[in-house]
Amino acid sequence: MTDHAARVRAQLQREAEQRDAEQLLDLASPLIYTLYLAAFLAVLCIGVDGWQRYRDMAAANEALVQCINGQRMKLGGAILRCEISEYNLVPGIPPSHPQGGRL
Repeated sequence: MTDHAARVRAQLQREAEQRDAEQLLDLASPLIYTLYLAAFLAVLCIGVDGWQRYRDMAAANEALVQCINGQRMKLGGAILRCEISEYNLVPGIPPSHPQGGRL
């Protein structure tokens, strides 16, 4: 005669583990969704900050280009006028040299 006790105990153990896993998943679901939301908000904040920095840099570059083109630029309470000059930073090396002092 075959003893089925070991098989029955293993089956009951699997069913108990399955119930425990389902209960754990039910308890953990809100935490997992909160973690996803926090990660999404972090990525969104980084993106918004990057976009703001890009806009600020674009505005500064536009103002600098206008200044270089001869227009005056307002900076705080001052008005700036750009002047472009070529300097020889290292004596004896012409500015057109690859290691020269082009500014």
